[in-house]
Amino acid sequence: MSSNTSCQDVVILTKHGKEQVLADVLEAELGWQLRATDAFDTDTLGTFSGDVERQGSAEQTATQKALLACELEGVEIGLGSEGSFGAGPFGQLIPWQVELVACHNAREGWTVIGEAQGPSCHLHRECPRLEDALHFWTQAPQGQGLMVYAPSQKAQTLRKGIVDKPALIEAYLAAAEVETPVMVEYDLRAHLCPARRSVIADAARDLLEKLNNHCPACKAPGFAYKTPLPGLECEQCTCPTQQPKAHLAQCQRCGYEAQQSVPMAGASPASCQICNP
Repeated sequence: MSSNTSCQDVVILTKHGKEQVLADVLEAELGWQLRATDAFDTDTLGTFSGDVERQGSAEQTATQKALLACELEGVEIGLGSEGSFGAGPFGQLIPWQVELVACHNAREGWTVIGEAQGPSCHLHRECPRLEDALHFWTQAPQGQGLMVYAPSQKAQTLRKGIVDKPALIEAYLAAAEVETPVMVEYDLRAHLCPARRSVIADAARDLLEKLNNHCPACKAPGFAYKTPLPGLECEQCTCPTQQPKAHLAQCQRCGYEAQQSVPMAGASPASCQICNP
């Protein structure tokens, strides 16, 4: 059973300029001609600014966008991307971001999702004075957009996509008429957030790797060893720990499973509940 990823006409559903980021990673390797469609307003699925709450998980939303790309444009392969921000492996100490890129093949019925994550680029500041807002803007990376709003009336005062000084001054003064301090923060939409585009590119590279990993049984792409199986024995007392002893791969199309053992001979006693309770 063959599995096709070489279809030339591939569409991503986006209104925030993600197509170029993905094209730089995927087009040459897969022979794609990647184009964007905004035939569906993806902001209705959720926004980073919080004015529209996302109903499903990030994975569900990315997949939904990929399916919609296929349906709206009548193509075989569609892409969808979704990001999320919150606590990471270090709890609240370091804000964390996760980026997903979903690839759906409508004819063959498979979906493969690339993922990348790391410390978040999200910054915000309460600004009692216009000078504080201007200083925050000068410290932002080149190309980073801002949002401005009065915290008690965010929905009514929110201004997005601020990329120059006059727009920032206008937005600040409007919000300050409602209350001070005014909240100024990074606009996390991909076309206005260079740091986020970098992580999306990493997710596209992960997607590319997974598309090149095929199920031994049915040849569907996305056969990746990603589910950890705990139980690696402590190298000191040999008791099983929560460290993975192997990773599981399962084909989403035919259900074939395989395990890949980790290269470590044993777990550190520091991770053992017996040696280090």
